[in-house]
Amino acid sequence: MDQLHRTIHAIYGLALDHNGIPSVLSQIDQLVGLAGSHLMGMNRLNQQVVYNGCTIDRPKLVEDYQSYFHAIDPRRSYTARQSAGQLLFCADVFDNNFVRHDAFYQEFLSANDLLRVAGGCIYRDAQTEFYLAHNTDGRKAEFSAQQRQMIGLIFPHFMQSMTLCLKTAQLQQALHAGEYGCSAHQQAAFFINAESRLIYENTEAKRLIDAGHSLILRNGRLDSKGKPGMLAGKITAAQQLGRPQYLKLAVEPALYITIIPLHNAHTLTWLAGHSPSLIVLANHALMDGRNDNQRLQNWFSLTDSEVKLAKMLLAGHAPQTIAELNGVAISTIRTQIRSLLGKTGMQSLQDLLRLLARLPQL
Repeated sequence: MDQLHRTIHAIYGLALDHNGIPSVLSQIDQLVGLAGSHLMGMNRLNQQVVYNGCTIDRPKLVEDYQSYFHAIDPRRSYTARQSAGQLLFCADVFDNNFVRHDAFYQEFLSANDLLRVAGGCIYRDAQTEFYLAHNTDGRKAEFSAQQRQMIGLIFPHFMQSMTLCLKTAQLQQALHAGEYGCSAHQQAAFFINAESRLIYENTEAKRLIDAGHSLILRNGRLDSKGKPGMLAGKITAAQQLGRPQYLKLAVEPALYITIIPLHNAHTLTWLAGHSPSLIVLANHALMDGRNDNQRLQNWFSLTDSEVKLAKMLLAGHAPQTIAELNGVAISTIRTQIRSLLGKTGMQSLQDLLRLLARLPQL
């Protein structure tokens, strides 16, 4: 039983390290006494293999299955009609008469002494499905009662682990994309908990701290270096008021900081110290007119004329005045205002002006 518990523990460890799949499959083979195990992921939209892990050290066998035999595998046709998580022992579904006349069984499984198979679909969504198969020695009549019991115990754990594994992989990809996007814009991001302590910072934020001339950590709390308490006070204000706070640090080049409370953060009580309550964004980009235009374009996909209109509206000019200053018809300005509202998601001109006023240093 100790080996079973260790194997199940390793199965759930895949949620954090999916590169360990081949090792875990080998542990299952050893525990159950199998000839080999095979995990295959398929793209359901184009039927392409997206993952192929096999403990049977016969590359040609795996290559043949992936290139041709998976398309005529009757087990896949059968499990496709079943819900994910249904464990199939082939001998319980396909009788000897079927096996003798089926091309997949005769040309692939029987020819490679892998006639006895157990497994099924362990994950399925709109785009992807994963199949897990266990093979016993083809010379044996069938899986033993003990092997059936062991596979039955392990199968649901592998199914749960695969769900966690894929969700973790999606989260890792999202974090990587966010990190890449922040780095591309030299955007530092600090995540602060309810006690005002730093719990995570991205690569740009680490670089900003390491530079040591604008921001500093004091007892785990983020603050401005030249003027102690200035940034810490803004962080406290954001937490107490529940509204974004803005700050410009007069360093060279100037550092522009936006502090955003995370009102919709889902915090578990026992994870409170590790959950962010606000995010601090910092960027050294100079807020000149050219940079303002670029930011508006990046944020809302605005055209040059829409950016110009937004800044003139924010400066207090009425639509009629803007039309006269630019030598265009008022109908043109009204059309551009409707486009601005659509791209920013605002319902009225007043909503748009309030949004623009909240953006830092425009």
